[in-house]
Amino acid sequence: MAGKRGCIGVDGSAQGEGCGSGEQEGFHILIWIFGVLFCNRSLVSGGLRSILLVGRSELPSYAEEIHQALIAEESGVADSIENSLMSRLLVGILAPCLALLLSSCVTDQHHLIEISVPDQKMALYRDGVKIREYPVSTSKFGVGDSLSSNQTPLGALRVAKKIGDGAPAGTVFKSRKPTGEILSPDAPGRDPIVSRILWLKGQEASNANAYKRYIYIHGTTEERLIGTPASYGCVRMRSADVIDLFDQVGRGALVRIENQPLMTPSASAAPNP
Repeated sequence: MAGKRGCIGVDGSAQGEGCGSGEQEGFHILIWIFGVLFCNRSLVSGGLRSILLVGRSELPSYAEEIHQALIAEESGVADSIENSLMSRLLVGILAPCLALLLSSCVTDQHHLIEISVPDQKMALYRDGVKIREYPVSTSKFGVGDSLSSNQTPLGALRVAKKIGDGAPAGTVFKSRKPTGEILSPDAPGRDPIVSRILWLKGQEASNANAYKRYIYIHGTTEERLIGTPASYGCVRMRSADVIDLFDQVGRGALVRIENQPLMTPSASAAPNP
């Protein structure tokens, strides 16, 4: 049929009709990247050939050089051209990807969140100094980490994900996505997750299920129950408090949930702004 392109394999051979999609292009670019990473010349050359022949690549100034590299490959003088081209593509494509990967590994090493089940309170420390204290609500079913137990896990955890940055206070979340609805505190008959979510991941055998149990620190509309055990496993906070906590801590911050009083008197905490 006119206007259709055939699928191009790594070796440049036709593989059928109906090609030229973004997925096809992405596949060939990945082939080239793997070739670079594993120093495989056949993958590099095949990837370059496929990108060119698919005809949808967005590598503006490199298209002609790719073509020249392929021609030079046939005449046995490809090395210098291809090496130069690879160097430029490494800087232009792989370097930003590496920077993004490294930035995702940065974690908060300064803050500790301590939660006391008997006190129904949370203390926030920065470099060992208590800077905040908040009332919270842990599970009304007690403590533990068994699947489907609806209990609050004990021990050391970390903030694995932060969700809801910039959302208005009272924003309702379902499956960690904002629904667009905004509720006031103690909205009659409503008990959704609101405002912010800090998703916790267990660091010990005793709380290894926490992440897949969807244990969060999150805002609640049932603010009248804060200070008493009322949740289904998560640690609930008032919207204003969870937003303040969210703004203070980063991903990777250490969380300790203990079945004992807070480490230091609450009077040592700085007042919330």
